[in-house]
Amino acid sequence: LILLVTAHWWVSWILPGFTGERYQLTLNLVRIQVVTMIFSALLSVLWAIHSAKGKFLTIEITSIAANIIAFIVLIFLLDRLGIYMAAWVSMLKVVLQVVFLSRVLGPYKQPNFRSVSFKVAGKKLKPLVMGNAYYQTDSLADRYLTSTGLPGELTLLNFAQQLYQAANSIFVKVLVNTMIPEMAKAHANGDIIRYNRILKKRLLISFVCISIGFIFMLLIGEWLLEILFAFKKMTQGDVHQLWWLLVLLGGYLFGDMIGHVGSAAFYAKGDTTTPTKIGMVLFTLYMPVKIYCYYKFGITGLAIAVSTYQVISFSTKLVFLRKHLFGFK
Repeated sequence: LILLVTAHWWVSWILPGFTGERYQLTLNLVRIQVVTMIFSALLSVLWAIHSAKGKFLTIEITSIAANIIAFIVLIFLLDRLGIYMAAWVSMLKVVLQVVFLSRVLGPYKQPNFRSVSFKVAGKKLKPLVMGNAYYQTDSLADRYLTSTGLPGELTLLNFAQQLYQAANSIFVKVLVNTMIPEMAKAHANGDIIRYNRILKKRLLISFVCISIGFIFMLLIGEWLLEILFAFKKMTQGDVHQLWWLLVLLGGYLFGDMIGHVGSAAFYAKGDTTTPTKIGMVLFTLYMPVKIYCYYKFGITGLAIAVSTYQVISFSTKLVFLRKHLFGFK
C-alpha cells in the first residue's frame, strides 16, 4: 500500500532518465505490478508448502494452466489495452495460480503466534528479510544507472538478463527446488554423507548444464537470435549487441545458478544467516565498483561488473561449504 501511494515519488527517483510520456507509462505499469506483488507473496508461500510436500508436479501443472488462460486473455484484449493489458494479464496469471494451489491450506485456522514453530520460523526469516531488503536493491541500482543512458541499451541489458533468468529458472525448479527437501531430511536424520552427496551431485550437474548452454550460446547464439527476432524492430547491430551482452553476462549465468545451489544447501540445514551475511558484505563492496564501472565503461562495464559479482558470490558460498564438498574445515 505504501509503495502504491508513493509510486509517483520513488519511480522518478529510481528512474531519473524517464520523463514525460515514458515516466507516466512507467508509473502506471508500476502501480499494477505493485498490486501483483501481494499475490506473488502469497504464491511463494503456496509454492513452499507444495515443495515441502514433494508436490513439484502440481506446481508446474497449475503454472502451465494459469499461463495458458492468461495467454488466451492477452490475445483477445491486447489490441484494446496494449501494454497495460500485458501488465493486467501478468497479475491474472499469479492470481490464478494462487487460486489453484490454495486447496493445500485446508480449512482456516487461527495462527498461534506463541507457538514454538512460529518463533523458530520468525528467527530464521529475520536475516532473510533484512538481507533481501538490502542487497536485492541491486536490480533497482541497475534501473537507476541504465535509465540515465540510451533507451536501447537499457532494453538490451534487461532483456539479456531476462533470457538468462528464464533459462536458470528451469534449472532452479528441476535441480534446486527438488534438492532442498531431500537435503533437509538428510540433515535432520544426521545423514551427512547423503547430504554431501546430494550437494556435490547437484553442483556438478548444474555446472555441466550451464557450461553446455553457454558454449551453445557462444557458437550459434547470435545466429539464433537473428532468427528469433527477425520479425522484431531490431537491427543487425541490436542483435549483435544483445549477443555480446549475453557473452559478458556469462558470469551472471553461472553465478546465479550455482549460487542458488549454494544457498539451498544452507537453507536445508536451517542456516539462513550465513548466506545473508555473505550477500550483504559482498553487496556493500560491489556497489561502488559497479557504479564506477558503469560511468567509466558504460553498459559494457556494468555487464562485466554484474558477472564478476555473481562469480565471487557463488565462490564465497562454496568456500563456506567446503567441509561438505571436500571433507575439511
